[in-house]
Amino acid sequence: MPFLLLGTNVNAQDEYLQNLTLERAIELGLKNGLELKSSQKNIDLANNNVQKQKKEWLPEIEASGNVKYNTQLQTMIIDGLEDEGQNSNLTIGTKNFTSLALDLSQPIYKPGLITDIKISKSLVLLEKEKYNERVNSFKKNIIEAFFNAIIKRELYFKHKNNTLRKSEYFNITNSKFLLKSVLENDLLKTKLDLENSKLSEIEAKQNYNLAIEQLKYLLNIDANTEITISENIDSYLKLVVPNNTFESKINRNDLNQLKIQYETNGLRLQKANNCFLPTISLIANYTSQYQSEDFKYISKFWSPFNYVGLKMSLPITSILKNATARKESIIKIEQDKILIEQKEKEIDNEISKFNIEFSNASNSIIIAENNLKLSKDVFKTQLEMYKLGTVTYTSVLETEISLNTTEENYIKAIYNFFIAKINLDKATNNF
Repeated sequence: MPFLLLGTNVNAQDEYLQNLTLERAIELGLKNGLELKSSQKNIDLANNNVQKQKKEWLPEIEASGNVKYNTQLQTMIIDGLEDEGQNSNLTIGTKNFTSLALDLSQPIYKPGLITDIKISKSLVLLEKEKYNERVNSFKKNIIEAFFNAIIKRELYFKHKNNTLRKSEYFNITNSKFLLKSVLENDLLKTKLDLENSKLSEIEAKQNYNLAIEQLKYLLNIDANTEITISENIDSYLKLVVPNNTFESKINRNDLNQLKIQYETNGLRLQKANNCFLPTISLIANYTSQYQSEDFKYISKFWSPFNYVGLKMSLPITSILKNATARKESIIKIEQDKILIEQKEKEIDNEISKFNIEFSNASNSIIIAENNLKLSKDVFKTQLEMYKLGTVTYTSVLETEISLNTTEENYIKAIYNFFIAKINLDKATNNF
């Protein structure tokens, strides 16, 4: 049964890759992307740091034990107690002094820790924004690679069709040569053009294969795995909207990172300003002592004592040193304000620029499509006239060169449209 299930999953994955759409490519890339998996770990580490800071509120409980054997007891001299005219000496203590203690320290008020937790939470948000920015950049790379593969495939089909046309020219010219209606030089020229076209077709096929390999790399797919893109240019030309405009969305990950950084530095300044506040803790101790001449711990010579209290600590030296940290936070806050303002202007400029590029690309693709239709009609007429012998091969060749140029301009216009759309989507955070 496990082998059957494994085979089912493999077949499903093969079918998935043999009908690869842009949506599936993005889904697969986000699932397999190693860089994204690594970035997700940064979020996990930031969340773990929040929990680490929160656990600083837990009480410190420490158990300790002390065994001390006095080889010579301490002697105390007591004035006023005379023994034969001399001061009296008194030996105090026992040979064995053992103590077992349990200490507790529970923070009640710790201003630095409260701010540290807020900073840690802010850093979690920062890592999430960084992750989302990497996701958007990764999506952009996948979309560009996917469209590049489609364009390279269209160019390959164009060169393949061009080879078929050159083959047709050669066959027509060869028939005319057999009828002695053209010179041998014309036949050799059509043959040379056919061979050159075959070479261009091979190069276009290689470029398409390289584009597929790049797409596999981004999707983290084994190089030996076969993939087939099921979509074509026509699937995306419906996105062409002349003179389209987009609202300026000031909600980008790079801008959000600066805002979070600004808030974080504000918290660091708050921590620096609160450094003069004391830390207050509840402390408690329970100790049991054993004092005797021997080591018979199971006896009645254990004597306990305990206490509870409040401890207040104020690091005087740290307050003096903290002036530099406070100044640093103030400078960073001022710097963040400048960076946020600069980023907002940069985003507005990007959106305006990419909006114009998208509008121009949308119009260009419509013009290029109309030119292509006209060029195909002209070429069809010229080809029929060549078959009838009313025009020369040179005239047909000139028309085909114009057709090739128009086809390349059309494909280039489509590529420019795709790139403009991708750039605008990323700038407006519409991925």
